[in-house]
Parts: sequence; C-alpha cells; structure tokens
Amino acid sequence: MNSFERFKNKQRRRDSANEHYNAQFIFNAYNSAIIHKDDIELHAAVVSKQEKDQGYIYTHYNDILQPGDIWEVNTLHWLIVEEIISIKDTDYHKYFALLCNVDLGITWGYFKSRLGIRNEQDTALESTQEPQITLPAHFLDYQDKIVLDGRAWIVQEYDSISNPGVTVYSLQASTVSKDETQDANSY
Repeated sequence: MNSFERFKNKQRRRDSANEHYNAQFIFNAYNSAIIHKDDIELHAAVVSKQEKDQGYIYTHYNDILQPGDIWEVNTLHWLIVEEIISIKDTDYHKYFALLCNVDLGITWGYFKSRLGIRNEQDTALESTQEPQITLPAHFLDYQDKIVLDGRAWIVQEYDSISNPGVTVYSLQASTVSKDETQDANSY
C-alpha cells in the first residue's frame, strides 16, 4: 500500500469517527432523554426554546421521526412539525417541534390564540388572525366543531400543504348544544 492509499484510509476512518462522535450528545448530554410514542422508546436530545412552546429534538441517524408524530418526554408532549435538513453529514436528525398544550382525547395538539402571543416587553400583541390549532395531518375537516376547555370552536380553514404530516387549522368561536358537546369531546 502506497502513502496516498494509507492517507485516504486514515481520512476515511477519521471521517467515520467524527460522524459517530457528533451524535454522542444525544446519549450523554444534559438534555438527553428517552422519548416515548406508544410502545416505542428512543434516545433523544430535547432542546426547548426558553419560555417558548417551541423546541428541537435530536435523534440518532437510525431513529427517524415523522412530521405529525407526537412524542412524550417527562409528561410533556411534543408534536413533530418538520425535519431540519443539515447540509453537513451528521450522525443525527434534527426536528422542529411544538409543545402540545391541548389534549383532544385521542391526540394532542398545539393551540395558539392572539391572546397568548407576547413580545419581549411582555405586552400582548394584537393580531387579526383567528386562533389556530396544529394537529397531525387531516385530523379535522372544514366546518368541524371541537370543544377545548369547555369552549366550542369551528374550523374555518386549514393548511395541510406547508408542512406535510401536520395541519394548521384556523378556528372561530362557535356554539354547540349539550348533545353536540359530547360528540365534539370525542375528538
């Protein structure tokens, strides 16, 4: 074997070692955790933005999450919104996730209203947008009604194109009868 071949082999081994090393934070870092979905458990690093309902979940390269999946971490539920693609070869996947704040019975979701939006000066921002709920894809349809914390909402429109696997529903306040409340609570 000539010098150039030895150099190429050494570089190949170093690259392989670096790729393996760059994923060790998933297993050994302060924010490493076991995430759960049904009977599945995976090692992950969960990094939430301070005082926000957003975060990132890192998994080993062999452990793939799908947009629309909901994973539990220490009693918190995270909705995977999208995978963040890295240009550099890494031995991990990075996902953007929302911290779920509503339980619809058979799924969790992320509800956001204009009253819940605050800026850095901790003052409420005014918005013309109606409240929104982000759920796994195609969970609701146009004009469906849901009840959240005793209040009825009707789906005005939805976007299932921007992030495949996840649908963002625009809601409008509505009313329901007691019979409809029980049907709507079945979500």
